[in-house]
Amino acid sequence: MNVALHKPNVILRPYRSGDEAALQAAADNIRIARYMFAGFPHPYTAEDAVAWVSRASAENPIENFVIEVAGALAGAVGLSPRGPGYEGVGVVGYWLSPAHWSNGIATWAVGAIVEHAATNGFRRLVASVYAPNVGSIRVLEKNGFVLEGRLREHRVGRDGVVMDELLYGMILTDIYTNAGVS
Repeated sequence: MNVALHKPNVILRPYRSGDEAALQAAADNIRIARYMFAGFPHPYTAEDAVAWVSRASAENPIENFVIEVAGALAGAVGLSPRGPGYEGVGVVGYWLSPAHWSNGIATWAVGAIVEHAATNGFRRLVASVYAPNVGSIRVLEKNGFVLEGRLREHRVGRDGVVMDELLYGMILTDIYTNAGVS
């Protein structure tokens, strides 16, 4: 996706040099980090932001996008190929600054990534979420993802709490065939 997707006041765009300070400010929040995989740092330092922007801005094709709200970096969404043996399968991930929760922004951003996947050779998408993250579960379900499995007591969170990991997936032809899109 080389063109920014947008709706009023919200766009998805590639990372670019200059995003580092805004990324650190938005991502350095335990309310985000507590439900992210271990590779998402907390505290989110300036060095972490520099490293991520350097990596993400060099991607070709682009897999990770900034969620920009009213001109400010507010979160991120990504779509990555699963890897060898999983051709056509994409992994979706996202986070959004708490100041923007409950406004439909994450739901819209994930929907835009689903649409992008449907038109770029993906046949299936998967996403994982930790059971206490009800907001993220709703984002996935509103976009047509279906609960496919529960890994019980699978992860110890940053605060030491043991959580179930929920596995969501979708077959893109199910969604787009039923919606009349081909």
